[in-house]
Amino acid sequence: MAHDVDPIETIVHLPTLCRKKKVPYCFIRGKANLGKLVHMKTATCLAVTEVHKEDMKDLEDLGKVFTEQYNNNEKLRRHWGGGVMGIKNQHMVTAREKIKEIELAKKANM
Repeated sequence: MAHDVDPIETIVHLPTLCRKKKVPYCFIRGKANLGKLVHMKTATCLAVTEVHKEDMKDLEDLGKVFTEQYNNNEKLRRHWGGGVMGIKNQHMVTAREKIKEIELAKKANM
């Protein structure tokens, strides 16, 4: 996949799909460089479907490298959240808890 695709929405789903199907993938710097491989002006992504027998070993080696660098690399994936609230949100939660305690105390006294 090229790194400079515009609009990015056209290929944003491909890394997740490749991880799910266990297909090695990588990013190439520039649409023009990827286009040179397929004898076109530009290309956004490329899939290898046929390989000569003498090139199979090189493709397997590249597949292993790409799998380690991209498919299995946890640093590339974004993990949102983490369960840690910000300071403002922590203050709001404690204030709500205090209000609930006051209301429960009033109900218990009645």
